[in-house]
Amino acid sequence: MLEKILRDLNLFHYLDKIENYIEHLILKNREINLFSRKITKEVLIKEHIVDCLLPYSYFANYNSITDLGTGGGLPGVLLAIIFPDKNITLIEKSPKKVLFLEEIKKSLNLKNVQIILNNVENIDIKSQVVTCRAFKSIYEIISLTKKFFNSNGIYILYKGRIEKIKEEISECKKINIEYNIYKIENDFGKERHIVICRKC
Repeated sequence: MLEKILRDLNLFHYLDKIENYIEHLILKNREINLFSRKITKEVLIKEHIVDCLLPYSYFANYNSITDLGTGGGLPGVLLAIIFPDKNITLIEKSPKKVLFLEEIKKSLNLKNVQIILNNVENIDIKSQVVTCRAFKSIYEIISLTKKFFNSNGIYILYKGRIEKIKEEISECKKINIEYNIYKIENDFGKERHIVICRKC
């Protein structure tokens, strides 16, 4: 299934590195909680790996990307694999998860990755794009990155149901954002969208 998706996305030449990353995720999840311990490899691939890869083209025109609260590296590590020419910064507050990310960086020889152990609100973000997945609401994300937002930074956010997105957008009325919502088609039955936003 992963092979087919990667072929369809013209990313098949990254298969070995992505499979290596998946194996690292599964092994490390026995020690630290990167995702549900009950999750199968098939579900991990469909609902997490493929979910992160499907919207990859939205990042194609930017040279630097920061992933907030990256956890086990989703989507940041995958973006670093398929965009070896882009600078990827991973921000994570858990020391255990950061150690895992360092292991991944070394194992996969991801020379384009910078890993920061800290809370998001303490970081002066120096990149063209901020992204995150299963992190916080749009309002909270912008509130934690006010300097980036006020410098006209671009947010490319992984989100789920459209109703929830509209709720989150409505919370942002006081900070005047402009946004676009793009539906991401998938084969695993979950409603997924990319929200791209910035200051008006």
